[in-house]
Amino acid sequence: MRVSIVGDSHTSFLCGSNYQTRHELHFKSFAYDFYFLGPQLAYSFSNLVLEKLDTDSQNRIRSSDVNIYYLGEIDIRCHLAIQGNPEVCAERYFKSASKVSPKPLFIEPVRQSVVVSNDPNFPQRGLLAERIDVHNRFTQKLLQLAGGENFISQIAGYPTGAITSEDTEDGCHLSEIRNKELLSKVVGFLGQMETSGR
Repeated sequence: MRVSIVGDSHTSFLCGSNYQTRHELHFKSFAYDFYFLGPQLAYSFSNLVLEKLDTDSQNRIRSSDVNIYYLGEIDIRCHLAIQGNPEVCAERYFKSASKVSPKPLFIEPVRQSVVVSNDPNFPQRGLLAERIDVHNRFTQKLLQLAGGENFISQIAGYPTGAITSEDTEDGCHLSEIRNKELLSKVVGFLGQMETSGR
């Protein structure tokens, strides 16, 4: 099975490119690559975005691959809490991914953080409660469209609906430990797919 993980900086953190050791060992059973699209919004994601990748990367994305999409956190943190419609955003994202991949898989966006980031690269707009509500609405719509068999939720254990200082070091991305936990969940999900012959 060949896996492509496509997304924003959360994808880079998940696959370990931001750490000293990439998390490739977690994918021993699968050939995989990841595609960092920069600060890409789910709302504006399309096959045109992928066409901007260099030719080698473009050629590595195939509809026959297991393509996993990991976008939406930026939309929620920066835009949807103060303007726009989370359900419409999720629908646009789903339709665009479906044009690239016949049966796209999705990772739930990283949940919003109670930690206020001092990094200007990670602005937080709207109240935390508003961002949590938007996250839930976006996620529920995406789950409805994709179906549970094509949706990988974040690790359980955030009773407030948000991540805390135990889960993030910069107020935006999951910590290395949490990313390894999530990646293990992704690998388990793919293993079930392979076993079931999907």
